[in-house]
Amino acid sequence: MQGEMSVKKAVKTVLGFAVGDALGLPYRGKTREELKEEPARDMTEDEADHLPAGAWSDLTGILLAEQAAMKNDIDFGRILTELKAREEEGKYTSTGNVVFRSEYIVSALNAFQEGTDPLLCGRSDDDSWNNESLCRMLPAVLHIFFDRDVDYIDTKECYSFVEKVSAITHRTPICYIACSIYTHLLLYLLEHKTQSVRELSAVAADKVIEYYNGIEETAEFTGYYKVMADEKFAETDENEIRSGSSVVNTLLAAVWCLVSSTSFEECLLKAVNLGGDTNAVAALAGSMAALVFPEDEAFIKWQNTLIKKEEITLQTENFYPDASTGNSVSSVI
Repeated sequence: MQGEMSVKKAVKTVLGFAVGDALGLPYRGKTREELKEEPARDMTEDEADHLPAGAWSDLTGILLAEQAAMKNDIDFGRILTELKAREEEGKYTSTGNVVFRSEYIVSALNAFQEGTDPLLCGRSDDDSWNNESLCRMLPAVLHIFFDRDVDYIDTKECYSFVEKVSAITHRTPICYIACSIYTHLLLYLLEHKTQSVRELSAVAADKVIEYYNGIEETAEFTGYYKVMADEKFAETDENEIRSGSSVVNTLLAAVWCLVSSTSFEECLLKAVNLGGDTNAVAALAGSMAALVFPEDEAFIKWQNTLIKKEEITLQTENFYPDASTGNSVSSVI
């Protein structure tokens, strides 16, 4: 059973995600060149969508819906039900309105409504390589964290659970691998390993790549992530880092921002100023950086700007208080 300190870590990583989302939202879609001319420097309003500073997007809303659905036990159908409530009723939004609707979630909800098994609702076509299942993986990581001790990491059960959570919307090996790397790295950070973040990111990538190399159907996709298994990944030139909405680009960009930074502020501003899918990259980077730099002044300032910070905090505290309640991950394998 995880203690009070672990619950505090859970709150920090969720708030870090929301901060990154809110910080990057006003710059979503801007090019790197545009942001070099006028870089992001602080939390600001989103003029395009008429949102105040501190408003977060549907990335955080989807995360909160999934977090709510995972209370006490795992029911993949209930996850889709909560996502439907968010889409139709405006639940889990910062301002009461859905900022954008995910075509992948809409597709999954349509399939679920027609009676499809939740784990078969996700798309598996070549267009389903985007980052959305990766961006909603955090509640699953926390469920694992509170359900089992660190020895549970890097087991077949862990990989299977992560794949099932992704499969609700994305049933592709390229997404499974990214989600598993993120899961392993975040679990290492939650467990406060003594190695440097550069070492931990390389270990996480290496273990996941080794696992999927052992499966014929997935081995061909591991090469996309091999660069992350090198501890010198942090020294990669910015020009080689892509920050679009593909799951590969988003994960590599977020991790690169983390391992090449010395503060939460540097990490997140770097993530936003890469351009492209700014709030997705910054949200993922924020979820990790909040555990590496928990007392960073910018993190404290920005989280206090967040709309509904108290609600996010309370939901996270209430949903992960006791690992002894509810179903274990192994019960849904």
